[in-house]
Amino acid sequence: MGLSKGAADSIRADVMPGPGILLGIHRQERVNLSWLLSGEGKPFIIERADTEQAFLDLFSKAMARPDGYDPKADTWARKIYLCHDKKRLLIAIAEPDATYIHKTRKSEAEVQYTKWALIYGPFSEALFRLIADQFSLTKFMKSIEWFVSAMPQDAMDSMIAGEYGPVVQFGDGKKQLPKGSIVPVADIEAELKPLRETLRQRVVVKELVYSKGGSIELLNQAANAAKNTVDTLYFTISNTS
Repeated sequence: MGLSKGAADSIRADVMPGPGILLGIHRQERVNLSWLLSGEGKPFIIERADTEQAFLDLFSKAMARPDGYDPKADTWARKIYLCHDKKRLLIAIAEPDATYIHKTRKSEAEVQYTKWALIYGPFSEALFRLIADQFSLTKFMKSIEWFVSAMPQDAMDSMIAGEYGPVVQFGDGKKQLPKGSIVPVADIEAELKPLRETLRQRVVVKELVYSKGGSIELLNQAANAAKNTVDTLYFTISNTS
């Protein structure tokens, strides 16, 4: 982060650092500034989409190339992590060559860091097609790397809630080892098949509820609250007179 020894020692002694250092921590770790300053809220920032279209828009924005981008130069470096527990998808996108200016009272210096975008929302078939298209366009580019991280439900809950950040989950390529399994993507359809199967089952369940005159909205609320599996819900509804 470009910290002096004195600044690092002050932080270890629980002395509140200046705004430049706080912003550096915020940028490099996706740490919530409100949490840093007051301890309120969750430690890490997750961009949340409430609708399928909003999730599509967030992913499109995160994958947008800058003005003047030359695909032949292959300099648009990104690491894309598809994290799921077979039911939900969180996408983490790392830009390893980002920079910012770290200023102190005596000097300023350019600091290179990894910029993170963490986005979460409702998985959809349209999102799958967009991810598959991006993967097809970039899979042979040396500067773009795709990974999948299959996570247990409790770990997924914690990451979606912003309880731990990208460096913990994915490592920093140096001293910090990844918390979870990270596998390079070879076949995007195979990697996201569990999510698509869950999506298909949810459609079947909704159709069944509708045929019985039930409320899909209430079903979704109950499913989210109880964290039931789709199979359990289908079995329960099928045996409801």
